[in-house]
Amino acid sequence: MSVVRHLSLEFLYGERGGRQVPESVDVCVAVAFATAHSLANGRRPTVLARVGVPFWVVQVSETSSIVLSAVGESMRALEFSENRAVSALRRVLSSEVVEPKAVPGAVQTCLELLGTVERSVSYVRNLERPSVLESVGPLLQEVEPGKERPLLETTLDSQGALETSSQFQQLRDATQTRIETMEQVLSLATERLDSHVRTLDNLFQHEHERWERRKRTQEEIVELEIAELQEKKQDMIYRLREKHRMDMRALTAEFAREIGTVEEFYADLVEMTRTARVEIAQMGENVEQALQAFVELSTRLEAEASKSTGQLEELRKRAEEVRARKSELEARLAEAEREAVDEIDVQIRDRKHRLVEFDMERDQKMGELQELRERVRTSAKQLKTALEERLVVLRKELRSLMEWALDNNRVPGLAPLTQVDINVFVVRFDDGDTTVLVPGHTPEERMGLPARYSPLSSELEDFVRGLLMRLLKESPAFEGMFTKQCVHADLLHRMSAVEALGPGLDELQSRQLLKEGVRERLVASWDAWAGKCPRCGEQVSAGVQFCPSCGALLGG
Repeated sequence: MSVVRHLSLEFLYGERGGRQVPESVDVCVAVAFATAHSLANGRRPTVLARVGVPFWVVQVSETSSIVLSAVGESMRALEFSENRAVSALRRVLSSEVVEPKAVPGAVQTCLELLGTVERSVSYVRNLERPSVLESVGPLLQEVEPGKERPLLETTLDSQGALETSSQFQQLRDATQTRIETMEQVLSLATERLDSHVRTLDNLFQHEHERWERRKRTQEEIVELEIAELQEKKQDMIYRLREKHRMDMRALTAEFAREIGTVEEFYADLVEMTRTARVEIAQMGENVEQALQAFVELSTRLEAEASKSTGQLEELRKRAEEVRARKSELEARLAEAEREAVDEIDVQIRDRKHRLVEFDMERDQKMGELQELRERVRTSAKQLKTALEERLVVLRKELRSLMEWALDNNRVPGLAPLTQVDINVFVVRFDDGDTTVLVPGHTPEERMGLPARYSPLSSELEDFVRGLLMRLLKESPAFEGMFTKQCVHADLLHRMSAVEALGPGLDELQSRQLLKEGVRERLVASWDAWAGKCPRCGEQVSAGVQFCPSCGALLGG
């Protein structure tokens, strides 16, 4: 059997030397009745009971605990999600992602597996928010062993609290395991997918450099070939033009030779004239003979000269033929040059087209590799993002679960199993209204009527009142137990004003915390209300649940 430690949060705390110190029970009763008196508003308090609301604080680790209500029955629904295809995810990442091109398909399979999430709800008995105790942790005091405490009857015993803590630990461990498992899957996915991404990046860089080297080589080869072709073109043009010059020279020489026949013709006439001149010169005084020789010469010259007209006409025709031949040779040269240029230019274009085809092939290959790299990179990012989002959900579930865990350092003196009692005062009025006065601070100024005190925290006030009011509304069993405990602990029916209020009012008055006349009014009201049936006004004994005169439920 586990050893239970008991801590208590008293109803009132006053400041002493800069510290919050619990007030005595007498002061608590006096302040509680003064508050009830102020809330009456024409009604009559029928019950004023000091009641302890018990809670279990059970450690679930060395640093944290959970807070469980020890009264009533409630179930806290905690939602979780689980992916039951983790083994399949690992198998796909381990065995199917063997090469880069397999990544997109494997990732799609992984995403489908990752989407098979099952949601579940676990119900934890009487689990409460720990922040309620965190805010008042330093004020909790250890209860003396054997000290009588007016506690509500517990519905959750120590064994049940330990079982609930074990269930909470299992939920926490299971959630942590799911996180660790998904982190391992993310690590595996990152390792395998990033490896393929790096492989493709390296391959892309290597291929890019290889293609660039090949292109430079191709460009150098093509540039050299084009230079050779340009030189060849110049050589061909040069040879064509040299041949053209030779043809033109041959044409000119042939024409010159043809003109030479005319020259020979006129040379014969000159020789004939020269011979006749010499003969005439030798005739001396024989003038008639000389004249006769001249007549003969002139006759012959006239006969020969008539022949020269035909030769000149033939030469003119030949000159036109030479001119036509010249144009033909020039046209043939131009055509030969054009054909030579076209032939070389076609070869040059073929070389340049080889570069274009090379670029097209390079762009296609590199484009295919780039597309694969982008698909792999996108797929890898998509899967890692999905795994990270899944981890965010799982970590959020763990955080949501651990929001129900109390930091052990916030409550001094916690043991593995601790019972914490929050002491409240329950006030019931004759109209059936029930008010719960939660722990608070002793008024720092002199208290008058109506009297007010400030709760230790609004969160504590909302929590305690909300818990008790909810249980009263939802659980008839709790309502019966609560009423029975209030009747049993009722001070109005059990004690006189002198017994109940005297010591506390005396202490408050000695500390100058009561205004003038407050004591008298409170004592008078207690005497007027105490021990009376709220319906018929008959005197009733302490601890009696029903009025012996009219049968009214006392404290109800």
